[in-house]
Amino acid sequence: MEEIAFTIQSDGKPVGIAEFGKYFYWLRACYVLALDEYHFSIEDDESDEIAVREMTKEELAESIIERAKYMSYDELKSVANRTLSPEEDLMLVDIYRRNPFETVLCGIGIALTAALIVSGGKFEFKVTGIKIEIPPIAEGIFKLRKALGRKQ
Repeated sequence: MEEIAFTIQSDGKPVGIAEFGKYFYWLRACYVLALDEYHFSIEDDESDEIAVREMTKEELAESIIERAKYMSYDELKSVANRTLSPEEDLMLVDIYRRNPFETVLCGIGIALTAALIVSGGKFEFKVTGIKIEIPPIAEGIFKLRKALGRKQ
């Protein structure tokens, strides 16, 4: 499990709970699809290291979009609501609303990164680490739904 911090841009206005929930609902659907696309296996019973096949986060994001094209709405709902093990599940670690939202999620790093790319995330590599910016929630929902083949 890896913690990933990112910023969700905001106009400073209140954000509806339904809209906020939809963003994380569709983000989780992308995350679960990414987990499905990435093949995990435990390397060693004594260590918690995970071996994965080589795939970039961009390739993984593209495969999420490609797979979602052929899924019905009910299949996507099932994916978004799938029960995952505590070792794989996407968890909210911290969230701050100082305009914009500063958010920290915990999950399988490559799958979470791919889901953030699908939601319109922009990555900037700095000396202090990676800076990830997500568009405002309404735009993020639009991008996630579009990527998942859903009508707007």
